[in-house]
Amino acid sequence: MQPSLVRVLALLGLTFASVSSLHAQWDPTQTYRLYTRFQGDTTSLDVIEGGADDKDLIVNPADSNDTGQYWRITRIGVISGTTYWRLSNVLLGNDMASDVYNGGPKNNLTHMVPAAPFTGQYYDIAQIGSGPYYRLTTLFRTPTMSLEGAGGATTDRPCLKPTG
Repeated sequence: MQPSLVRVLALLGLTFASVSSLHAQWDPTQTYRLYTRFQGDTTSLDVIEGGADDKDLIVNPADSNDTGQYWRITRIGVISGTTYWRLSNVLLGNDMASDVYNGGPKNNLTHMVPAAPFTGQYYDIAQIGSGPYYRLTTLFRTPTMSLEGAGGATTDRPCLKPTG
């Protein structure tokens, strides 16, 4: 399985850069590998398997055989004129989705939970500037907080930080 050529670039938030064309619609049948601009394509968004941090998201070395690094972007719907998307991966399937911790020591870090109508699972993927770059924010934390490739409790954990 080869993911579409989509990268994630960090401009304070995770942002997509497509090497082909702008994606007006993300194809839920395709998989995408998500990278950060800071770390480049040597690392990719992944999910921890097992242990105390089971199902938390992490930025790991890119591995073409790791199905936790193959992501699907599925349209949820439109709320107040903004289209929202759900992030799931091949490893855990479409019944699990990326969400945001609310409070506690993992506040604003991301993890995988059962897909449900929770606003932390509603991602706005907004274009930045005129190029094919995108910033991810959630309905839960509003556009004032963007998904950052690293910088949570540890340097390899994706989290929401103030948009800059």
